[in-house]
Amino acid sequence: MTRPSCQACVRLSKVCTWPETDVYKGKRPSGRQGGGSSGIITTNNERERSALIDHRPKDQVNLPAEMKDFFDILESSSSNFSAPASGNGESGSFRSVSLLNNFGTAPPIKFGPLDDFSSSPSSDSIGWLNQLIHSNPKSDSTELNINSYADDLLEHYSKFLSPLVSCTKEDLPSGFEAFTALALDEMDFRPSTSALHLAILSWTGRHLVNQGQLKYESVSEEYGAQAIDLLNASFQALSTENSPEDGGTERVVSPDKEIEKMTLLAGTLMIMQHKICRGDVWGYEKFVGHLKTLYRTLYGSCPDSGTKKFNLLENLAYHDVLSSRILLDSPIVASSLLAEAACKSPNSVYTLTGLSLPVFVRMHQTAELIRERRANQFGGVDKDGTWTDERLLDMVQKAQKLESELQLEKDKASVLISQNPDLQHHHYLHEAFRIACLIFLHTSALCSPPQSFTIRLLVRQALSLLEVLAKRDIPGYCSAHWILFVTGLAASATGHEPDKPSDRERVEKLYAIMLDQFRFLNVSRSRMLVYTVWERNDRGSLFVDWLDVAAEFDWDLFFV
Repeated sequence: MTRPSCQACVRLSKVCTWPETDVYKGKRPSGRQGGGSSGIITTNNERERSALIDHRPKDQVNLPAEMKDFFDILESSSSNFSAPASGNGESGSFRSVSLLNNFGTAPPIKFGPLDDFSSSPSSDSIGWLNQLIHSNPKSDSTELNINSYADDLLEHYSKFLSPLVSCTKEDLPSGFEAFTALALDEMDFRPSTSALHLAILSWTGRHLVNQGQLKYESVSEEYGAQAIDLLNASFQALSTENSPEDGGTERVVSPDKEIEKMTLLAGTLMIMQHKICRGDVWGYEKFVGHLKTLYRTLYGSCPDSGTKKFNLLENLAYHDVLSSRILLDSPIVASSLLAEAACKSPNSVYTLTGLSLPVFVRMHQTAELIRERRANQFGGVDKDGTWTDERLLDMVQKAQKLESELQLEKDKASVLISQNPDLQHHHYLHEAFRIACLIFLHTSALCSPPQSFTIRLLVRQALSLLEVLAKRDIPGYCSAHWILFVTGLAASATGHEPDKPSDRERVEKLYAIMLDQFRFLNVSRSRMLVYTVWERNDRGSLFVDWLDVAAEFDWDLFFV
């Protein structure tokens, strides 16, 4: 494997940490192997940083010459599909996360060794978190004082970023309040609490960089590095708790210890958001491993809807289901617990999934079917790569059952909307997820080519819903990345009316809007996968498994 020089390490005075080369030799079509033996998370300057390069297959997509990047695409959109204004965090009266708005000032303190985090600062201060954000961890006076930006980052997070990526509106609670509440927990001066706060700052700083404010790049990387150091210390402490003396069994979690583990879960998710926003495509193995450990400890049963613990579960399931990893390896969240969570409060609008949590159960089950298909395809202990009549029948029957259950989800949603007309706007995202799941089922599980009539119809329906979400002030486009990706993979280059844009051109415009409005660089990664599949599927007449393409690139993606 070639180790490119991204120059980011030079610019940011960082040292690139690369995994052992032999770990990544060869393809891994049936599963993803772990990288390295260390349990410590490192902050790599990830490879493949050219996230905004236009990888569009020019011979496959008939677009005007001036449409060279997503800004040009926005300017050249057809009159019947106008792009919305760039997101400013104010449209739709999004609810601000106010918990971080009341920070005062405090005397600056210095970071000590990790062992010193067991003691609290003086009680006459406004709070240890205020001291944390106004402290200066750098000893060299010539270096940038990164903490001078902390207040700006907190304001951007509370007033812009968290509302931008939320499906909830002003009159509905936001799940991101669980993150801010845990970050402001002053019960104990824990490394996990400060790690969560620093992770929030690192994610916010990266988002500002993607918006063009490059001065925050070093700030974001520094906060991220500090957060990961604290997370590492916390996870090491947790690993010693299940010592050989008790056989490594899980013990009853005390309320205080549960809060700490919830904070670790939130901090890990925030660091992953930082990497996702940065466009990283690998280096998630240790994070996911820690999430699995925390999930097993925290979620022996389903928590009550509306609690911090439930909000974290929704966020965890969101990242789990909308990833490439769930199609190659065991999921983080069990399907049974996710189904129980979806039934807790069926008329609740959640921050990331809206009304679609029941559909996520079907998406989770579809992923299991795809894992089964690929396991048989690539062989295994009891698989030889052939499809017997029994295996074919079993696969098709499971798919038919899932299709019937997805139809039931549509009927349930229709009844719910009729009884709660105020939820009508959230019906669009629910139906878009449901149709995308059907596309996913027919293509990635049953290997149907895009030019089949069933896929064509589903793609047109999904595109129409996505265009409504993108054009109007309707909650949900922030969570539609996976929908757009799945729909884009199945879009055909032919079969459209002469005076109308092709399905692929419609996908192009929707990707352009998503990139411009949200500025998450993982979106351009998924767009490159879509373009590569288009290049290989003969204008839609062949099924090309995008997971094979991702394995060639050695990419690990989260479509969030």
